[in-house]
Amino acid sequence: MLGDDAEDESEECAFAFFSPVEIPGEPTNPKEAWEGPNGKEWKKASDEEMGSIIENDTFDLVNLPPGRKAISSKWLFKRKTDADGNIERYKSRIVAAGERVAKYLGQTATVGLQYSAAAQRRQKGADGVEPGRLFLTAFSDASWASEPEDMTSVGGFICCVGGGPTAWESKKQVDQALSSVESEYMALFRAIREVVWQRRLLAELGEEQQGPTPLYSDSQGAIALAKNPVLHGLTKHMKVKWHWVRSVVT
Repeated sequence: MLGDDAEDESEECAFAFFSPVEIPGEPTNPKEAWEGPNGKEWKKASDEEMGSIIENDTFDLVNLPPGRKAISSKWLFKRKTDADGNIERYKSRIVAAGERVAKYLGQTATVGLQYSAAAQRRQKGADGVEPGRLFLTAFSDASWASEPEDMTSVGGFICCVGGGPTAWESKKQVDQALSSVESEYMALFRAIREVVWQRRLLAELGEEQQGPTPLYSDSQGAIALAKNPVLHGLTKHMKVKWHWVRSVVT
């Protein structure tokens, strides 16, 4: 049995164990970073960033042309932590200010590519596509558990019409993949969703696709999973939406 003293000690220990540890917020500018509580660490991270930029010949020093303004830059500061919230590394990055970039994009919103009937690229290859048609192809890929912070995967795809890219994506997958096959399978899902939309768009533009659209993947496991209509122990934990792939794969 525990006496009163032992019980009091256990309560004190529990209180100490759950006591929160306050971590300073991340700085928003160089002055806060370099003159703050962790100024030494932030300065070291900034020096490493500038050293890397110079070493890799990221830019050339040139005279500013008359009538032009240089794009301003901004320092970004971020702490990298482990699964327990302990600080592993101080990271510092310098980037071009987004305001001017956004303004440029707004002023050039009408600039783009225009395909006319005379300029459409035609192709005929091993897939037997007849001349005079824009052929849609797609590629998907994924890297399993490539994000060191949370061990999530990154998936991506690219769609091409007539040999030219029309849509692409590379982003972190929200769901945790338990294997490389799962991450590739989820990448297939996002690629197929884009393919379905582009096939409908091409049909409206008078370029209806004849036959299925080839989607290339380097994962035999994901391809086999997409063709298998049976849910088994290795896939029953996956969200139902991912298995929509099977309804459109031939």
